[in-house]
Amino acid sequence: MFAAMNAGVVLIRAFNNVVNDFLDQGLAIKWSERLNEVLTARWLADKNYYRLQMRRHAPDNIDQRIQQDAQEFIASTIEFVRGMVNSVVTSLEFAVVLRGLAGILTVFGFDIPHGIVWFVYIFVILATFIAMWIGNPLIRYNYENEKLNGDYRYSPHPRARPRRKRGVLQRRKT
Repeated sequence: MFAAMNAGVVLIRAFNNVVNDFLDQGLAIKWSERLNEVLTARWLADKNYYRLQMRRHAPDNIDQRIQQDAQEFIASTIEFVRGMVNSVVTSLEFAVVLRGLAGILTVFGFDIPHGIVWFVYIFVILATFIAMWIGNPLIRYNYENEKLNGDYRYSPHPRARPRRKRGVLQRRKT
């Protein structure tokens, strides 16, 4: 019985490794190509690029910004999915081993066969809800941080602008 459980755990882990490799290699490349095509087409459609250049505070290097934002989105999404799959697989492996080792758990006079497995799952669900409650505000903060990083990364520093203009004017005088 224990050998069959170990074989099941090994098969689950092997499947998990195949899924991780697929996410890393195949899906990331295909998704990146397609997302860059879609975002670039939307940027070029209806002369959006021209309208952006006419704005007072137009972003610089918009094509590079699109590519880097798409890559960041893909990487973070794949990392999230991989973490979720790994967590599910690890909890299944853990449950199989724990179920084989667990006996009867008595709670308030009630006998629960393999009760420790149920206790662990209840604990994991509770911890997940607490993490979601704590992490929910971080979504907005992360979005704002990415926006500020993009603006800072691609726009010239405010103090550099007057110096550049002065340098250009001085070169023209000579």
